[in-house]
Amino acid sequence: MLLISDDMSLLDAEAGKLFRAVAQIAAEIDSNAAREPVLALDLMATGDVRGLIAETATGGAIAMLLNRGEAPARVQTSDLKLGAGEMVALDLARNEKTEIFDTIDLPPHSARILRLKR
Repeated sequence: MLLISDDMSLLDAEAGKLFRAVAQIAAEIDSNAAREPVLALDLMATGDVRGLIAETATGGAIAMLLNRGEAPARVQTSDLKLGAGEMVALDLARNEKTEIFDTIDLPPHSARILRLKR
């Protein structure tokens, strides 16, 4: 969920930058949702890691993984069933992209936004 306030002056420069980055990704997901709905990656899973995926208009995908647990978690990219392509994790706070290959390590109570280009 994205909460929007009309008073952006409440955010410092760093929080405002992070907010704009998240809002841009959310707008991209929403703009394509009429054609390709946002889907849960793991609707029937019982573990601490949950995820959502949205196909993009360019044929790629954006996924979000969330570790709700108290312990680190390791996710195999093959378990995500995203298909072949170049996968990067977005670090919005640092404005960095890290290429992902076989596994994704999630610290406790953390999330990763993944972008897949097919």
